[in-house]
Amino acid sequence: MSLILAALQTAILPVFAALALGLGLGWRGVLTRADATSINKFVILAALPALLFGLVARAPLAQFDLKIVLIYLLSEVLMYGLGFVVAWRFFKRPVLEALLIGMACCFANHVFFVFPIAQVAIGPNAALPVAAVMAVDAVVLYGTTILLLDVVSAGSGSLVRIAKQIGSNPLILSLAAGVLVNFSGLQLHEGLIRYVDFVGAATAPSALFALGVMLSAVSLKRIEGAVAMAALFKILVHPLVYSAIVLLAGGSDPVWQNSVLLVAAGPCGAMPFVLALRYGIDPTVIMKAILLSTVTSVFTLAFLL
Repeated sequence: MSLILAALQTAILPVFAALALGLGLGWRGVLTRADATSINKFVILAALPALLFGLVARAPLAQFDLKIVLIYLLSEVLMYGLGFVVAWRFFKRPVLEALLIGMACCFANHVFFVFPIAQVAIGPNAALPVAAVMAVDAVVLYGTTILLLDVVSAGSGSLVRIAKQIGSNPLILSLAAGVLVNFSGLQLHEGLIRYVDFVGAATAPSALFALGVMLSAVSLKRIEGAVAMAALFKILVHPLVYSAIVLLAGGSDPVWQNSVLLVAAGPCGAMPFVLALRYGIDPTVIMKAILLSTVTSVFTLAFLL
C-alpha cells in the first residue's frame, strides 16, 4: 500500500495536475484549441528536439541490457502493427490516424509517469533500464513513425519532395544529430547540456497541458471502441506480450526485466497527440486513449507493484 501511495504522489497526481489545469482553463474559455496548437508548436520546434537530442546523444549504450531492450522493441513492433491494423481495418480510421493509434498502443509515458514509479518500486537501479527504453523509443519508434507520416502524407509526390519533407523535419534532424554525437564520442559543451536539459524538460508538461486544453472541447461521456482498444492494448495486452516474449527468450537481469515491464504496463504517452496536431490529424481518439489509459493504469500498475 505504501508503494501505491508513493507512486500516486510522485507520478500520477503531477501528471493529472498538468492535464487538469489545461482542461480547467479550456472549460472556462481562458484558452482555446488555437492556443493549444501554439503550445504544441513550441513542443515540436523547440522542446521535443532538445529532449530527443539530449537523450540520444548521452545514452550509455555500452551499459544497456540488449536482450531486454530487443525483447521490448519486438513487443512494441507487434503492438504497433496490431493496433494499426485494428484501427484501420476494424474501426475504419484513416491511415495516418491509424498509424498514431498504433503508436499509442505501445508508446508509454516514460518520463513523468513510469520513471518515478519504477524508482519508488524498484529503486535507483531502475533509472538505466527506463532510460534505455526511452532512448530506443526515441530513435526507432518515434523516428520510424515520423518517417511513415512524412511518406504517407506526401502521397504520390516525387522522391525528392518526400526526402525534402523528411530532411527538414526538426525531430528527424535532432535524432540524427544525437545519434551522430553518440557514436562519434564527442563531448557536449556544458552550456549545450544545460540548454537541452532546461528546454527539453518542458516537453511532457507542455504536451499534457495542451492535451487538457484540447480535451475541454471534446465530450468525455462517450468512449469509442477505438479509444477503449488503444487504452487496453497499452496497459493490458502490451505487458502480457512483453512477458510472453521474456518467458520464451529466457530470463535476464531481474531489475531490467521488471523495470521494463512497468514501462510496458504504463499509460499511453503524449507524443502521438503531439504528432497528431503537427500533421493535422484528428486527435480525438488519441486524446481520450491517453486519458483513459492514465486513469486505468493506476490499477494495473498497483497490481504489478
